This record gives sequence, C-alpha cells and structure tokens, in this order.
Amino acid sequence: MTRTLLRLLTSAVLITGMLGAQNPWSAAEQLLGGMPGHYVRLFGEVTRNGNQFSLAHTDVQLIPFGRDMLPFVGQRVIVFGRQLGSHTNQRVTVLDCVPTSENFHFGGDRHAGGTLTLNIENSSAVYFFAFLSFDKGYLPLDGLIPGLEGSLFLDSSTIMTTHDGPLVNGDWQQSVWIPPYPWMIGLEVYMQAAVVPSNGLLRYLNSDRLVVQP
Repeated sequence: MTRTLLRLLTSAVLITGMLGAQNPWSAAEQLLGGMPGHYVRLFGEVTRNGNQFSLAHTDVQLIPFGRDMLPFVGQRVIVFGRQLGSHTNQRVTVLDCVPTSENFHFGGDRHAGGTLTLNIENSSAVYFFAFLSFDKGYLPLDGLIPGLEGSLFLDSSTIMTTHDGPLVNGDWQQSVWIPPYPWMIGLEVYMQAAVVPSNGLLRYLNSDRLVVQP
C-alpha cells in the first residue's frame, strides 16, 4: 500500500472518529469454524457471465458457498465473504448477500460537452468522501485499519479525493461538465464513495466506471 493511500484512509478515519463495530460474520464464523482466510465486506452490483459471478466495475469474483447468487444478479448488494490468501486475492467465497440502497453512481450525460452527475444515496449516512482513479484496484478494509468498513476498488497509485462534505437527507449530487475536447473522448475513470453512517465508522461503498462518449 502506498504512503499516499495510507494517509488518505487514515485521515478519513481521524475525521469520523472510531467506534466499536459488531461482527456481521458471526453466524458464518460458527458454520466455518477454523477455515483459514479473513473476512471481507463488499458493496456493489452482482453481475453474471455464464456460471461466474462478479461485482460490476471490479475484477472481484464471487464464489457461492451455500448461497444462491442468481436472485441477486443486477441488484446492488452487500457481500459478506471469506477471502483466502493475501489481501490482493480477488476471489471471495460468499457467506451472505444482502440487498442495499446504499450506492454511488454516475448519471446525466456521459458525452464530451455534456453534464455528468455524481450521485450518492445513503439514508443512514451524514458525511461522505468521493474518490477518483484511472484504473481498478482491490483492497479489503475490514480489520486492516480500525474504523474502516468495506473494500477499496480503486487503483492506489492514482487515487485522489475529489469531493467531501455533509449529506442532506442521506443524499448528494454534483454536476460536472465534461469539456468537449477530442482528447476527452474515450477517457476512462473510476470513482467510489465512502460515507459515515450512524455508527461513526467510514464505510466504502461500490465503485462506478465512466468512459467519455463522443
């Protein structure tokens, strides 16, 4: 993990404060006993390619474990899972999957010269951070740094903070004009939001992908 990324993550924790968190994997932990690996929490939309399931706009593969993933395809969910190997291993055994309304997404016009919107929907959060990078990444955060929940899906070498501030009634929207320059066409960026819910922790939501259209 780069020093820049570490400063980004820890500074956000210092802003929000750190409270104790309950263990949402407790039932699965009893089922699996001493199975090696570590627990992860993922926010995103479930996609399917043949018999393989994954999270949209990431390289994370979801491996069902006594949980039928078909009903969740196309839905925004929270995945509670178990990951074998290192933190960079992007194969996650799914222990539970819960639909959620918490999300970050692009809206508006994605064409050069258009007006894009950045949107966060989270009825329980009071503050947010928005991050941008030029590639995908993966870093599960639960248990890595106290005060963090979820997973980072952005490239740590290009990540930057673009916005932060309070959420009004749990929502935030920002309009962004895309300059009509030819070199903007085809530009690919990824963004992700982190929010501060009522438990005072910093929760990393899903990521979204933008490719500027002609």
